[in-house]
Amino acid sequence: MIGPETILDFIWLILSIPSTINSVLTHTSTTSEKERSDAQNLVTSPGLAKYRAVNIPNYFAGELEDSIDLQIKSLLYDYRRLRINALTPFLKPSNSQSGNLQFDYITSTYTRVLPNDDFICNKKLDSIYNIERFKEEILNDPYRVLIDYPKNKLRAMLILSDSPSEVGELPELNSDQYFKFLILRPDDSDAQYINVLVNKSGMYHEHHASDKLKTRILRRVINRQRELVGNNFNKDDRANIIRSYLQKLALHIQVERIYRATLKRKQREMKENLTRFSRGKSIQSYRALKLQKSRTLLNSNNTNNIIGFAEESSPKKVMMARSTEDLENMYISDTNSDTHLRNSDSESQASSSGSSSSFSQYFSPEEKNLFYEQSKMAVRIRIERERLYLV
Repeated sequence: MIGPETILDFIWLILSIPSTINSVLTHTSTTSEKERSDAQNLVTSPGLAKYRAVNIPNYFAGELEDSIDLQIKSLLYDYRRLRINALTPFLKPSNSQSGNLQFDYITSTYTRVLPNDDFICNKKLDSIYNIERFKEEILNDPYRVLIDYPKNKLRAMLILSDSPSEVGELPELNSDQYFKFLILRPDDSDAQYINVLVNKSGMYHEHHASDKLKTRILRRVINRQRELVGNNFNKDDRANIIRSYLQKLALHIQVERIYRATLKRKQREMKENLTRFSRGKSIQSYRALKLQKSRTLLNSNNTNNIIGFAEESSPKKVMMARSTEDLENMYISDTNSDTHLRNSDSESQASSSGSSSSFSQYFSPEEKNLFYEQSKMAVRIRIERERLYLV
């Protein structure tokens, strides 16, 4: 028989259930709010970018890359939002902070993806597609000072590591200017790497570098990566190959442009000085004197001392800075016009047919080689300065 105390306990239990339920619900609601707040902090915190929600692109390469579908959606937006195809060859200094660079434009409009493309952009979409993180990926790169580098870095980002799962076909972007989605899987053959990166990607197509040159650069990069990790490439290896290929190609093109500008300038100087100097003297004696000065200059500017240049101000490095100052002055101003690189595939321009035909009467092969080494030095110093600034 149930006693009075047992009945009272039972009644008390029944009456307490609503408050218990409410307490549980309140605790659950509080926990959910906290979790949502923490998740939002993870999405917006720059230091915790790798933990961002899956629908917010982080623009990492390699094994930490975004999903293929998210890459496609975000890069479509970024290309149109920042009018990548309309960028000038070089970035311009930012007005907000000394040393920062920002995009500069040839035209105020972008090339439409489709004829009836009604592009919409606003602050909300900028946040969804993490436009500021995309700009960081492009601008916080020491190679940013090289000609047309931002446009070609986007071309590299458009090369996907696999097919999309949600999108049936790769969308059209701007194939006429070589902005197009391509697929290159990590375990693809060397021939496929060459086919995608050299034949299809259009990297630096504006500057007419030959396929022979591009293939040689890419083969070196692939062989170097294989020496490091073996034959089985993963997504990180694939990303390293694409990045190294882009940087080495960009470096070669910038060096060649400065080299040719140097030859043209020195040719003008020689024409002006030759008449004054050659009164009673031979052209050969004048060239011999110039060559001796060039050798002395290059020997004092050992390119092996470039790394760490900005960290130390020894007299030797100061001399090196002064010797390349004139080259840096022409870095942008004298390299805006196309130079059609197809006639000069070799890295040593002394033997290139394109330069020897017009400059051989003024410069010996050794002189041209010296000028080319000086041009490489100027570009490398510039990149190292940017690298130290961005650390």
